[in-house]
Amino acid sequence: MVYNASSELVTGRTEHDVGEIFRLFGQEYERRYPMSWEQRKVLRAIAVCRTEYLGGHLEKCDHCDFERPHYNSCRNVHCPKCQGIERRKWVNKRLKELLPVPYFHVVFTLPSEISDRLIGIDETVYRELFRTSSQTLLYFFKSKRGGQPGLIGVLHTWGQTMSRHPHIHYLVTGGCLSFDKKRWVPSGSEYLFDVKELSADFRRRFLRGLKGKGVELSDLKVEEKDWVVYCRKPFAGPEKMIEYQGRYVNRTAISNRRIQSITETGVTFDYKDYRDEDEKGIPKHKSMTVDGVTFIRLFLQHVLPSHFRRIRYYGILAGKNRSQKIKCVRKLFHVIDERAPTESEGMGKENQVICPKCGEGKLLPISLLFRIRPPPIVFANERVKEGAA
Repeated sequence: MVYNASSELVTGRTEHDVGEIFRLFGQEYERRYPMSWEQRKVLRAIAVCRTEYLGGHLEKCDHCDFERPHYNSCRNVHCPKCQGIERRKWVNKRLKELLPVPYFHVVFTLPSEISDRLIGIDETVYRELFRTSSQTLLYFFKSKRGGQPGLIGVLHTWGQTMSRHPHIHYLVTGGCLSFDKKRWVPSGSEYLFDVKELSADFRRRFLRGLKGKGVELSDLKVEEKDWVVYCRKPFAGPEKMIEYQGRYVNRTAISNRRIQSITETGVTFDYKDYRDEDEKGIPKHKSMTVDGVTFIRLFLQHVLPSHFRRIRYYGILAGKNRSQKIKCVRKLFHVIDERAPTESEGMGKENQVICPKCGEGKLLPISLLFRIRPPPIVFANERVKEGAA
């Protein structure tokens, strides 16, 4: 691995994407490393996303002679290129649910030694991380405030260099709805709970949960490790925090804009080095170069188990009656509940693509483009079937 320091911010979109890397190095990766069914599915889907291998349609401007192909999306939740509209819908829904109260940003993470030991039982770790972190927050609100808060948790499994780093970001209401639903119990605008108490309770619950599943970590002296729980008021407000969470609802590990170059020998991408900050405390941007197969290995280690939910809701934001509880809180603050827009509202203008050539006309579909076969990545078992045929 090669690290090139650079404090300049990388801006704008690049001409490269993860799918290009998968198409170039996917076959070699398949020869070197075993893959789960979920990883194979993700590798194949991202490799063909928005390419002629999925087909699409030809679109033409209704004002000038400009035309271009528009290829179909793979719609895989791990794809950096897909799910843009779904992310915007999710963010809009969460913004509509914001309450007139302070919010806090709480992060639960694991010591690196423990995280490394638990490689291979990812689903167990992720489920325990969600279960015990949410239980910790709900318990503290129940015992110290006497009510139910609103929690939105999003699982991240990666760091800036795509290393394995499972942690959960929570957006937490600064207060809770009393169990009789007659009053809102505030926690104050600057203080939620003592982070040392939160960390100790989370550590106890997580280790007990793993031990109940037959996972023993006593040899690591886990009681002596630092179990970090970050708890701060969102600096730019809850709206920005929701937008930040929304970036990772249907995406994994890295965005295409961070990829700087792709060659036959390696992939270079941008990352923030939080251990190297400038005089204002802002992490510096640097470049990291790895070979293509290593890039795929780093990416695929963050593929979630099938049907695993990366985002979860607790407290007054959980269950079928969440809208009633939100209305109850707003009524306590004498806030008129606005009508939530339907999914189709506000999306019309986004779906109207303006011609990039003349800037006046709209791009309209004029003909279908059929899929190209075979796909760029054919796994070993598929090659055997083709040979037999």
